[in-house]
Amino acid sequence: MYRTKRKWNTGHLTVVLLLVALNVHSQDVIFKGNTGSNKYDGYSVILYHYDRSEKAVQAEGKIHDGKFEISAPYYGPGEYLFQNGYELALKRRPPAFAILVDKPGEVIIDANMEALNKSITSGSAPQLVKAEFEQALEKKKGTFWKQMRRKYGSAMVDDPETYEQDAKFPEFVQEWQNFEKQEAPKIKGAILLSFAKRYPNSMAIPRLANDHTLGADMQQQIYSLLGTENQLSRYGKKLLAAVRTTRMSAEGTKLPNFSLPRADGTSVSLDEMLQGKRYLLIDFWASWCAPCRAEFPGMKALYSRYKDRGFEIWGISTDNSKEKWLAALEQERPDWPQTWEGGIPPDKKASGNFFYVPYLPSTYLLDAQGKIVARDLRGQELEKKLSNLFNK
Repeated sequence: MYRTKRKWNTGHLTVVLLLVALNVHSQDVIFKGNTGSNKYDGYSVILYHYDRSEKAVQAEGKIHDGKFEISAPYYGPGEYLFQNGYELALKRRPPAFAILVDKPGEVIIDANMEALNKSITSGSAPQLVKAEFEQALEKKKGTFWKQMRRKYGSAMVDDPETYEQDAKFPEFVQEWQNFEKQEAPKIKGAILLSFAKRYPNSMAIPRLANDHTLGADMQQQIYSLLGTENQLSRYGKKLLAAVRTTRMSAEGTKLPNFSLPRADGTSVSLDEMLQGKRYLLIDFWASWCAPCRAEFPGMKALYSRYKDRGFEIWGISTDNSKEKWLAALEQERPDWPQTWEGGIPPDKKASGNFFYVPYLPSTYLLDAQGKIVARDLRGQELEKKLSNLFNK
């Protein structure tokens, strides 16, 4: 019997290996940015979170000749969050720049380095829907701001912090807050309803509707207009869950007791945290969330000012990694109790079961009876609220 020698088709092997390599590369999202100026060379644009990844996805693109590039893994439709190194260097507290992506490939960013969240993108269909929605919302809000300019002047509208000592400033702020709380959600809801009819299959719709200010009834209406596949998608399911938790965590709602583990494995309950306190601020955060950690210095100042008058803070980390949570605690050293819900079953977590937490940071202010007094207060808004409560 003769043994035949096995022959390898090297040309075929090369093609196979090339296809494998291409397949790996095709599962990345490549963000290519152009700042339009060499002024920002040396600074970085930082990708700090991707909501489809259990592991931290962090990368940065250093700007050279006005351009930068960031490669990130793609595990499915999701949201990538970016921060601007230039704005951070100026000690600003910029909002995150969020990009929705529904497939791997290239996303082009016309980067506005003075305000990264106002950048323009191409190459992502859901991001284009989101941008169209934001333009429609801005246009509708424009009528209100025209009235504000006539009443208070363009200077105060464009740069309110400069006019904090102006006699009209408190009235200006009150009118602005009333609009954002009462009228803006109605405008946003009406636009989202029309967009849900036009784009029933876009992931942008359930993501944008995951906003408690819309109210549970409006969220339910928007959900009913989504295509079946979109309703069953991750963002569709989150929106449906939000309807329930929005109703559960509305202002005035008394929360049931629940417990979460501390770093040493022991648990602490809501009833224990409320004992002997007048107000409790519950702060949902994570180690990867730069805006969350940027709030800590201000929170430390408020905690020092009011802790002996019955104020307490309860930090609840949503981190998947206990080690990263502990490392962040070591770096930040907050003075108030901290717990971690990342290692417990989903049905035991505070977020999603007792609180509506669509983004981080999210905060809830409770009174001594465990009723929700306010939510999502940070910075000056939180300082003002506590001052009113403790000095009335």
